[in-house]
Amino acid sequence: MRHFSTLLLPALLLVSTSAVADRGFYIGTGIGGSHVESTVAELGLQPPAGESIQSSDFSETGFAWKVFGGYRFLDFIAAEVAWIDLGEPDTSLCFTTSPPAGVECESREWDVKTKLDGVNLDLVGSWPIGEKWEVFAKLGLFLWDAEGSGTQRAAGAAPPPLPPGLPPGGCPPFRPQIPGCEVKVKDDGEDLSAGFGAAVEVSEHFSLRGEFQWFNVGAFDTVWAITASAILAF
Repeated sequence: MRHFSTLLLPALLLVSTSAVADRGFYIGTGIGGSHVESTVAELGLQPPAGESIQSSDFSETGFAWKVFGGYRFLDFIAAEVAWIDLGEPDTSLCFTTSPPAGVECESREWDVKTKLDGVNLDLVGSWPIGEKWEVFAKLGLFLWDAEGSGTQRAAGAAPPPLPPGLPPGGCPPFRPQIPGCEVKVKDDGEDLSAGFGAAVEVSEHFSLRGEFQWFNVGAFDTVWAITASAILAF
């Protein structure tokens, strides 16, 4: 027991003398990458009636950025609000009338694009490691908005304009092969989010942090982001 106390005392002193961020307000901004997974059918972006694509998988990455602010009301606990843009992941899929999978489409493709952003509300718990580092975990609520579109186009070409007289909603079922026809969807909701990461104090009021965040979003099976942020404390 005496040996255990001898080892424990320096560790407790290290934590107690660590440079813990002062209580108060802070703001920050960060950039990074996002990843989403779903299927074209789950997203409601399948081609109009009479058409089919070779693969329905949608697993893509995008550019992510955010701005945030928070208040540390206890040494190790803070409340944080953030605006997060998870980018616009997109892909192009061959129709079943095109060459087999793995071969470039020769005639037509189905372009699928998504956009996902929203407000994230978090409770953040942190713990100091040494004099300048700390690790943290967060749990919160993501108030998200999602948009998506599926557009038929000639392979290798920019999406052509909609033919005159075609309604903006997309191709009518009885004319499914009009080039440039489009399907659009919108959705929103509130779901859980979680994350973890580490931060390092650069100066008395400035720090850097890296983090991983996971979001539960509607028709998406998987949504996550990795970001690096700069933080200014007041």
